[in-house]
Amino acid sequence: MGNETVVGVTAILGYARVSTAGQDLGAQLVALSAAGVSTDRVLTDKLSGSAKAGRPGLAAMLDYARAGDTVVVTAIDRLGRSVAEVTRTIAELGERRIMLRALREGVDTATPTGRAVAAIMATLAELELELDQERRAASRESRRTRQLPATKPHKLSHERQEQLRRLVATGEPVRELAAASHATPAAVITHTIATIRGQQLADLSVYHARTPDVRIALTWGGVLMHIWSCQAAQGLLEAFSAARAAMARVPREIPPPATPLDEPFAPTTLAVDWTRRPTYAVVPQSGPSKSGGNILNWVDLYTGPLTWRIRDHAGLRSTIELLAKAHKTAIAVCPDGDRYSADPTTDDHKRPEERPLAPGRSRAPGAGRAWVRSGRFGRRA
Repeated sequence: MGNETVVGVTAILGYARVSTAGQDLGAQLVALSAAGVSTDRVLTDKLSGSAKAGRPGLAAMLDYARAGDTVVVTAIDRLGRSVAEVTRTIAELGERRIMLRALREGVDTATPTGRAVAAIMATLAELELELDQERRAASRESRRTRQLPATKPHKLSHERQEQLRRLVATGEPVRELAAASHATPAAVITHTIATIRGQQLADLSVYHARTPDVRIALTWGGVLMHIWSCQAAQGLLEAFSAARAAMARVPREIPPPATPLDEPFAPTTLAVDWTRRPTYAVVPQSGPSKSGGNILNWVDLYTGPLTWRIRDHAGLRSTIELLAKAHKTAIAVCPDGDRYSADPTTDDHKRPEERPLAPGRSRAPGAGRAWVRSGRFGRRA
């Protein structure tokens, strides 16, 4: 091969961020377009919560950018939600020889002045990191001097924690266990609502099949359900099947809301762990629309701390199909599958309180509980 000259192609990238999903990116997008950034080269984030949350838009832009590219933001503070976060991002851009332009502050690292400002901010980021490490080291040394653990010890022993996990898995209420253990949680969800309307599609996964730790994960419409027993799967299917008798005045189908182009997938906003059969109640409801011109009819299905608001027949029908699939799966993979294999959607199915009890047996109050976690789901304790 002979000598070749490769001409690098640089890109101008834009980044915009707002702190909450309710805020509008429009003003930032207009400013970036006026600064010469093509609309298809702008990445965005809509974030809320603590500064520790991820920034997928910024991460994607940093992954795409190469040396010589220019990143344009409307203001320096768009690069992070804390001074340390902003300065760390600026330092990373400098190390990778990626130029930065901040429109409001007039910072441009393609100029000597801009590079000087960026260098100062990068130095501040390094200083903040070193000071934080010193503070942590001083705190650990102070605790050692006082013959205390280097970190804050758990209130409960490891054995007690394992015991509580086993009790929760059997359906014992979290609030009562926390009170008995003097380890009251920071918050307990007492009630939440999940709306069902339109055709429901779901993803079903099975973990640890045919073992005592088996669970079925069912994800649909922003809801993640973990079903830990065939009894729970049968009970949920029974509850939704019972709602069919109250659907006479509910619409056949309501068109689902349009999905924003920048959010093609529904994020999980509610996670529920079902360990036993839930108690339930079906209540027809009605009320005026937001405009006040029409009367809306729906059905509320109460299952303990979680109310399912069923808005149309299509939503209920498809949900029953999903839960029927989960029940059939539970029969095959759960240890109690043989005991709770009866199909609760049939007309001759009897609810537990309608079945005769064995001599000497009594029915426990509040049988069937759900552990509800609101927000993005995490690992089960």
